Amino acid sequence: MKSFEVVRKAKNLYLFSLLVILAIAGGFAYLFIVLNSDVLDITNLPENSPSPFSFILTLACSFPFFLFILFAIWMGLLWIALQRIRLVFDNATLRQEANNRLSFLFFQRGFRPFSIGYDQIKIIRNGRMRGSLEIFDYENKAVDLIPSLFGNNFGEEILLELQKHVTSEKFESGMDTPDVLKKWQTARRKKAIIPIVFLMLYLATFSADSLFSSRSWLMAPWKTEIPLPLFESPWTYSLVSQNETWFISNKISSFRAYHYSSGKQVDAWTLKQTTGKYPDFVSTDNNGNPIIWYEDSVLRYNKTWETVKYNNDLDVSGWYSSGFVRGTQGWAIRKNGEKDQLVQIDGLTGEWVVVPLPDSAVQQGLYPQQMFQTIAGDYLVLTKNDVIARIYLFSAGTWSPLEFAVNTPEIDHLNSFFLDSENSLWVLFMSQDHWFVEKISVSGETLLTQLPPPIGEPHMERYMNLIVDTHGRIWVAGGYPYFISAFNPVWKGEASEIKKYTEKNSNYQGGILQPPVMTSDGKLWSFDDRIVTMDTNLETLPAPLPDWIANLDWNIIRLVLIFVQMAFSIIIFISTIRWTYPKREKSSRR
Repeated sequence: MKSFEVVRKAKNLYLFSLLVILAIAGGFAYLFIVLNSDVLDITNLPENSPSPFSFILTLACSFPFFLFILFAIWMGLLWIALQRIRLVFDNATLRQEANNRLSFLFFQRGFRPFSIGYDQIKIIRNGRMRGSLEIFDYENKAVDLIPSLFGNNFGEEILLELQKHVTSEKFESGMDTPDVLKKWQTARRKKAIIPIVFLMLYLATFSADSLFSSRSWLMAPWKTEIPLPLFESPWTYSLVSQNETWFISNKISSFRAYHYSSGKQVDAWTLKQTTGKYPDFVSTDNNGNPIIWYEDSVLRYNKTWETVKYNNDLDVSGWYSSGFVRGTQGWAIRKNGEKDQLVQIDGLTGEWVVVPLPDSAVQQGLYPQQMFQTIAGDYLVLTKNDVIARIYLFSAGTWSPLEFAVNTPEIDHLNSFFLDSENSLWVLFMSQDHWFVEKISVSGETLLTQLPPPIGEPHMERYMNLIVDTHGRIWVAGGYPYFISAFNPVWKGEASEIKKYTEKNSNYQGGILQPPVMTSDGKLWSFDDRIVTMDTNLETLPAPLPDWIANLDWNIIRLVLIFVQMAFSIIIFISTIRWTYPKREKSSRR
């Protein structure tokens, strides 16, 4: 009697498959838990948040997760069963022994227990599943045997042992060839190359898709300055200095505050959940603790989170686009009918005062409308009435003598302003459906250049924010979809576009919550899903992806690739139901 157990290679293969399935199931579980983590913290549930029961119910509906869990359980039991499977050759019979309690797991016919006498064997043929043998008795009942499960070298020693007990006439033509199993394996591997290639191409498309961070590996004219944790994206950020960055990240309905120094995380805080409120700004107090600014209150951290309401029910709605904060102080434009006010808010006490406007603004009946940050960290404040507009510089809590008059009668929209290192003001505006940038010197001299119209659907793409680098290039960010373009100004003519970066042709990140910001070192910061930067000191700007790649619809490409991969897999499966080594004879043996 001679017996064979399942070889270690086969056991390891099934164990590896089990681990892969567990990893996939774990990935689904982690994804689900992370995306729904706000319902897991039972001690910190805001009003109207989902209950733990809702979480359990949602989890029960997570079909992919449970599908892979069930598959993993089946694979685990199958791997346990493999430890007991044994193929026995005795003097009169061939039998395959297995754990009867787990016999229900053996959907594959080659795993089921059987026993057949050598004298009962009518014919041995190549099986329906390539690499298996079909053994028929004289009643035409068949059992399946997988030689590679019990023998090395593709199961050749099992075939040789079988030939010792069964006469050659009972083997289908060519089955007695010693290397027949090796030929089968080689042919199967060759035919598997095409589906594998298409599968790899399918996976590679994710590196070119702007929705995935892996896009940065393919083309990265913009540098990812701060890598965020998985499933988190920046909500708002504050550049304290060139090396100090504070930002708030968002994950579904939860927020976290981060402090980074020189690109490394210093600390992080999970914000206290507030129903229906979203943070506008983040700053820090004198002790290095975060202050989170909302429209009607601040959330400050002092060992625990404390909410400080603004006095007299002050509400500065939409101030993320018309305000700024620095340390414990915040400035915002308060809506007050037709006479808006600039207010200063103390983040520690909630007290606020109205900031007096410059005398020239008061005399001309001007009121604050918008605020834009300068490279030095100061702010330009646009004041206007129905007839005229003036822009003032607000620096360190006081008004600077620097001010500019803007000619408004022919201007439809004043979109953005920028103060360069020479204190010249650059203005982005729209007039009669055309876009212009005007440069106003300290002495009042003006230069004008027209921008080419944004390419896109009417009223969908528009210029929104203006920045000028040390080379005199005009950077204009806009949307939707979000983009940023660099131009060389042509005074009294149309500016020439140098480069245009989008989320499709590069790893540029643009969003509506906070416009791009340039720091004094010439670094241009922008964010949406990630925080990215570009060095505008470069004389030659890095090139984005070609348009023909950027405009590809990756979802359609993936759909085609996966269907082609599946088609080749099915064709190969059908063509290999029977062995090709050798071809089966049409006549059967008796």
